Amino acid sequence: MRIQFCGANRTVTGSSHLIEVNGLRLFLDMGMFQGPRDEARRMNEYLPADVRSADAIILSHAHFDHSGKLPVAVRAGFAGPIYCTPPTAEVARLILEDSAQIQVEDAEHLNRRSRRPDEPRLDPLYAPADIPPVLRLMKRVKYEQRTDLGNGVSFTFYDAGHILGSAYVILEWQEQGTGGAAGATRKLLFTADVGRYDTPIIRDPHPLPGPVDVVITESTYGNGSHGPIDEVEPQLLDAVRHVVQTRGRLIIPAFAVGRTQTMLWYLEKFAREKLVPPVRVFVDSPMGVEATKITRAFHDYFDRQTLDLVGEDRLFAGDRVT
Repeated sequence: MRIQFCGANRTVTGSSHLIEVNGLRLFLDMGMFQGPRDEARRMNEYLPADVRSADAIILSHAHFDHSGKLPVAVRAGFAGPIYCTPPTAEVARLILEDSAQIQVEDAEHLNRRSRRPDEPRLDPLYAPADIPPVLRLMKRVKYEQRTDLGNGVSFTFYDAGHILGSAYVILEWQEQGTGGAAGATRKLLFTADVGRYDTPIIRDPHPLPGPVDVVITESTYGNGSHGPIDEVEPQLLDAVRHVVQTRGRLIIPAFAVGRTQTMLWYLEKFAREKLVPPVRVFVDSPMGVEATKITRAFHDYFDRQTLDLVGEDRLFAGDRVT
């Protein structure tokens, strides 16, 4: 086996790793680097040599820094399967469509305002028309369903508890050759982003199914410490009660995917448990609204607490959320 780190190497964002094993070339994620404009452009135009010959891309989850460069790979000629969970396929569609539109608008702005007459026009890395070909390559795979890739290689997704549909990957193969290790089973764990326990809506990270031989892991927060997650609910409840009592307004900045749905979950929980009156909630983000609809559709991926909270109802249903 050979591993080439193609992104998120000694830096943050742009996750992508090329695994060459038993004659197969497999990418783990194809993420976009986010940073200063010139550096980001240079890094996001880069692809490993002959990406067209890759046999598959295994996508851990839909976040931009893990999926954002998929259209770049497809434009370069990649035509193999892109394996992901069913929710990841839907969330990735939303994120890639949004990214494509932003890139077109940014290129137009830079060409109008920043380009000198003697400089060539700047083209976007990809445009909205480049997204459907990516979506057609996506193969939806459920958690804990072993997928055979051929040549004695397979992989399995397990719930990573990070965002809806997120997974860590166990890649398994039989050693080839004639040496003493020939025929032995080897396993590689790609953690991608592992979530926190007790996060609303989604289930906790699935326990590792067993020992592995190689680990590729994220370390963005490797030397940091988050505050206890059980402090979030009482703090938010105090803020909501305050604005209700003072007839004020509570504005919550939140990422469109994941955090917006988490905030809506807390607000719905407060209302269902009659801790606050059923106040109106406005999601001022078309992308956040669409991500909320996608979340609502994947009832089977909710954790036990959320299933008990909504019962037979739909999550975020009714006319309180606009």
